[in-house]
Amino acid sequence: MLATSREARFALGKAAPLGVLPAEAARKLAIDGAVEMAARAVGTMVPSWVAYEERLGAEIGRLLGDKALLGDYPRGVFAALDLSIERCPSGTPARRRLESAAVFAPEAVPLSWATEIAGLDAEDGAAIKALKELGQFGLVAVDEAAEALSMHRLVRLRIREQADKGTWRQVSGRRLAWPIGCK
Repeated sequence: MLATSREARFALGKAAPLGVLPAEAARKLAIDGAVEMAARAVGTMVPSWVAYEERLGAEIGRLLGDKALLGDYPRGVFAALDLSIERCPSGTPARRRLESAAVFAPEAVPLSWATEIAGLDAEDGAAIKALKELGQFGLVAVDEAAEALSMHRLVRLRIREQADKGTWRQVSGRRLAWPIGCK
């Protein structure tokens, strides 16, 4: 196993700069490693996959915000996400589009779906500007060719946690009212 760090004081031996893995190779490496770690935990740390999932769910928030794990990094992952999310105040087109996208799976959400669920007009300048802002803030990735957006699972989780409950019920209700396979 090769371990890397951006922190030079942890380096052993000769330092060697590493390039970035292609996205698909990085994804495969991360998934394979996570699956192997989870498989080893089931049966040794917890008795079943259900128990593992419950424990993971209970621990994720604590771990991502744990300053002791962050070393020199001053804020937790969720705190860093919050800085970007706070740039989209409640009720603005950017926040409405972000919350509407979060009711779907995090990847390849058709722009038309997120726009309609948000109650926005796709041709409206404010809606177009909002989408660009979300990309600039690093909250979503827009694939213009596919006319879709994606967001990291942690961004989606944080949006769902922070959404105004009344607005979230409305957005979720609009999503549930849609027929299967719509648009």
